[in-house]
Amino acid sequence: MALQYFCDIDLTLNEIQNASLQKLGANPSAANSVTGMIIYRTDQNQPFICTNGATPTWVPIGTGQGVESITSGDGTASTGEAITVNTAATGAVTLNAFKYDGGSNVGYVPEGGSVGQYLDGAGNWVNVTTGDVTGVVPATGNALKGISVTSQSGPVPVVGLDIVGQTNIGATPANDDELIIYDLSTTTNKSITVANLMAATTPANNPTITLSGGSGLANAGGSFTLNQTSAETITFNVGEGPGITVNANDVAIDYIGTDSIIGAAGDGSGVTLVDADEFIFSDATDDNVKYANLGKLKTYINAGSFDNFIISDGTTSQTIDDGETVTFTKVDTSTKGLINLTVSATNTVTANAITGAAGVATASTLVDRDGSGNIWVTTVNGQLNGTISSATTATTQSSGDNTTKVATTAFVEAATSGLIDSFNIAGDTGSSSVDDGQTVKIAGSVGIDTSLTTARQVDVTLDLNELTTITDYDAAADHIVVVDGGSNAKTLSTNIPLNDWGAPNSNVNLGSQRIVSLADPVGQQDAATKEYVDAATTGLLEFKGGFRADTGEITSGANNGLYLWGGTRVAIAVGDYYVASGTQSGNFYGDAAYPLTPGDSVIATVARAANASVVGDWSVVQSDTDLATAGANSGAATLGISSYSSADFSVTTGFVTISDVTLGTQTSGNYARSIAASTTNKYLGSYVNPSAGESVDYTVGLDIDGLANRGTPGPNDRIPIYDFATDTNKYVRVVDLSGAAQDNNSYATTVTLSAGVANTVTHNLGTFDVMVQTYDATTYETVFVEVDRTGSNTITVKACTAPPNNIRVLVQKIIA
Repeated sequence: MALQYFCDIDLTLNEIQNASLQKLGANPSAANSVTGMIIYRTDQNQPFICTNGATPTWVPIGTGQGVESITSGDGTASTGEAITVNTAATGAVTLNAFKYDGGSNVGYVPEGGSVGQYLDGAGNWVNVTTGDVTGVVPATGNALKGISVTSQSGPVPVVGLDIVGQTNIGATPANDDELIIYDLSTTTNKSITVANLMAATTPANNPTITLSGGSGLANAGGSFTLNQTSAETITFNVGEGPGITVNANDVAIDYIGTDSIIGAAGDGSGVTLVDADEFIFSDATDDNVKYANLGKLKTYINAGSFDNFIISDGTTSQTIDDGETVTFTKVDTSTKGLINLTVSATNTVTANAITGAAGVATASTLVDRDGSGNIWVTTVNGQLNGTISSATTATTQSSGDNTTKVATTAFVEAATSGLIDSFNIAGDTGSSSVDDGQTVKIAGSVGIDTSLTTARQVDVTLDLNELTTITDYDAAADHIVVVDGGSNAKTLSTNIPLNDWGAPNSNVNLGSQRIVSLADPVGQQDAATKEYVDAATTGLLEFKGGFRADTGEITSGANNGLYLWGGTRVAIAVGDYYVASGTQSGNFYGDAAYPLTPGDSVIATVARAANASVVGDWSVVQSDTDLATAGANSGAATLGISSYSSADFSVTTGFVTISDVTLGTQTSGNYARSIAASTTNKYLGSYVNPSAGESVDYTVGLDIDGLANRGTPGPNDRIPIYDFATDTNKYVRVVDLSGAAQDNNSYATTVTLSAGVANTVTHNLGTFDVMVQTYDATTYETVFVEVDRTGSNTITVKACTAPPNNIRVLVQKIIA
């Protein structure tokens, strides 16, 4: 499998030796071609190069591709023509200059000349006239006119073209007249004839333009060409249709003759006209033609007079024309209606009710009344027919009278007093009318229930179980409903003092929140503030840790690694309490007046800043100050001050030395007579010197070099190790140690690379000495990209062309 490079390879001017081109039987596809790519075509036995990767073009390299040799007759001089082969020989070619002698052979090499001469257009060397330019003036010759010069005598004459200052030609220019033109193809000013300019601006195909008459135009139009020399006139006439007249200077509506706008309109004699039909008319108020509907016309025509009218009995209608008479026929009062019609005056017909005798109900009478105003109804076939009214006030009947007499307004008002036909019901928003027979519904809503407990009684109750449960209470917006002195009200929870709530009956969980703005305590069970506690505990003992009595280094606690004295002294506060730990003894602050032994304590009596404390700022408490007593064991004995026999002990500055002690004679109990290194396989590696003896100093250590060589360790072989996290000696397997070493000194990640874009990989190995390898995360083939070590913890990887798949990046720290 070929190695894949996604970046350029710079050989820094070195050679590729013994290299072979890729051998293919055909040119690569477009996706696999790039400009400059070289292959060897096995079918052509020739190398090919791609000259265009966008649209792959492959050309052969070698024979026929460029000048390989020049063959000519040896010593033959050039005559200015192409070099020809005089003989079939290959050798040096002599090229001679062809003398320029003016005319058409511009570009040939000139001969002769000297300093101060120039070659003119005829091939002659001409002396250059020297001297200062004293002025610049425009030429006055007709063939040289057109130049304008300002500041002619200097110091800086300004020369330009004077176009508007020339004489107007005043006629059509001749074809041979010339103009100045800039030749863009040669970037040169030149002249051009009028004929050539016209030829360049006139279409070469001389198209024909045809104009055709469209809708409303009477003739077919005509045509002309762009290059024709004579004028072409094409006239279009507007056609004259029905209702239109065409005059010399306008087109108008035709109001005259049988082809006028009326005569040309469609026949509407069979159409039933309606008020919405429209017509046009001339408005005398402004002489403008307008339109209106027939309804307006009818109103105007009937104003003050009419030609006919329609009379109807509700079932049958009849039209009464102008001049006709409408006759109201009197009825036979014995068999027909109760109304009698009488022509009482000119144009007047009076309708009279037929009345009978007072109190007499007959079939042909309607109503009657007596002189007292009492009105009673007579019936027709036993029924009251129609509405009866009277302008005369009738007698009000007594309450409860159920006779057939007509009731007065007062009687009706008295009888209906207290009755309700309808009423209005309204809510906070909206209202409605409730009529006789309709039902009013009192509906509940969320949290409010209604029920009909007894007849015509609706109870409204509060049902809080229907309310929606919330879990995101907002103290600034959510309200609590309360009874405020007998009235309902709402309030924010922040307005209710905490002491107004009942006492808790269990522990109160503050949800990891603080109690703030707390007053200082008064009673024994009051909560205490931090300030109160800090003030109350100032000066009390606070154990800070242990320290070495010989150097002052603090060996435990928050200040571990700092010093009480002898180094960077820690700041102290009143009550700071330290204990001399370990096995070392020494002088406090190096002062022999304050000897310290393990177990002694020191207490700060003065607060000092860092590096400011002195020995006098402390109170030293000596341990074991009681007289020592003997006991069966250390628990039974009293630790304290002891004395020693000078026969067997010596004491120097607090240190006791035992001499001339014979084990087993002056000692009792268990003791080690000698120490020897173990010979058991699993305990090998101990070093003891000397190997035996009493009252000697033993040297005990690990004898690593004295052990047998293991060779290649197995994965489960074990090595002693100190567990820093637990401060304990342990063992580690070789496989776990090697894995940890590998993990701590290597890094791997997967990246997606785009063409030409550097991707930063942060490995945090802390060195530039890293080895980087990349491979295709899909095919697992090794690939090559650009790698830059940009920092001790970072590298960048970049591909010149985008890889088809993600790239796995492996970074290995190299340990020198």
